Amino acid sequence: MNARAVAFGVLIASLNQLLTAGSSSEVRRIQEQFKREIRAFASSPESDLVEQFAILAADSFEGFLRNPEIEVTTGNLPAALELLKRIPLLDEGVANAVVPALGRKAFSEALGAQQTWIYRTLESIKDERTLQRIVLRLIQSSSPSYAQILHGPLEYGKDIVVVVRSDNQVILRMYQLKIGDITTAVWTDARRELEDMFLVPVSDFQLRDAPDTREGILLCNGHCNPYVQPVMDAWYREQERDHRRQIRFEHLDDLVGWITRERLISELRAALEEYGVPII
Repeated sequence: MNARAVAFGVLIASLNQLLTAGSSSEVRRIQEQFKREIRAFASSPESDLVEQFAILAADSFEGFLRNPEIEVTTGNLPAALELLKRIPLLDEGVANAVVPALGRKAFSEALGAQQTWIYRTLESIKDERTLQRIVLRLIQSSSPSYAQILHGPLEYGKDIVVVVRSDNQVILRMYQLKIGDITTAVWTDARRELEDMFLVPVSDFQLRDAPDTREGILLCNGHCNPYVQPVMDAWYREQERDHRRQIRFEHLDDLVGWITRERLISELRAALEEYGVPII
C-alpha cells in the first residue's frame, strides 16, 4: 500500500459519510486516522488535497447543522467542492456527479437542523427563569405594544404578560411557564395559578390600550403526562363553559412550530447565546 492508496481510501470513506449520514464528526475521525497512517509514507499532492478537503467539508457540514445562517457566508463548502475537483484520484465524471450531490446534502442538513436542534435545545432548559427570558425575547420580535416578565411573589399566576392586536382586537395574553412535562404535581400548582391570573387584573398603568379580551396560556418545554391529561382537559372545558375564560395549553411541539412558522430561528439563536444555553 502507498500514500495514494491510503488517500483514496480516506477520500471514499469521507464522501460516503457526507453523502449518506452527513456526519462531520465521523469525517473528522477518518481524518485523524489518516494522519496517523500517512506518517508511514512520504506526503503526496493527493494526500494533502484529500486532508484539506476533509477539513473543509467537515467544517462546512458542522456549520450547516449548527448555524446555517452564518455558514453560508464562510465559503467552506465552495472551497471544499473546488478542492474535490482538483483531486486526481477521482475521475472527472465522478467528481462532477459528486459535487452537486454534496451541495444538496449540505442544504438538506441546514433545513433539517432548523427543527431537530430546536427541540433538543429547548428541552434541555431546566431553569424556568431562563425559559421565561427566551420566550419573552421571541415575543418581543413581533413588536407587541407591551411585553414584560412579571414572575415574582405578586405575579398572581402571570409569568409573562403581552398585549397584541389581532383582528382589530386588543388581546391581553397571560403566560404561565413550566419546565419539563406537566405531571399531576405540576398541574396542581399550575391550575391554581391559572385561576389566579384571571381573578387578579393586570394594572393598566403601562398598557397603551384597554384589552378587549384576555387569554391564559400554560406553556411548557415538555408535554402533558398521559395520567393528568383527562383532568386538564375537563378543567379547560369547565373554565370555558362556566366562566367564559379563554385558556389553552401549549407544549414543546407548539413552541417549536411557532418559532419555525414565524421565522424566529435567528432570534432564538441570539437569545440562547445571550442567556448561555448551548445548542445541542
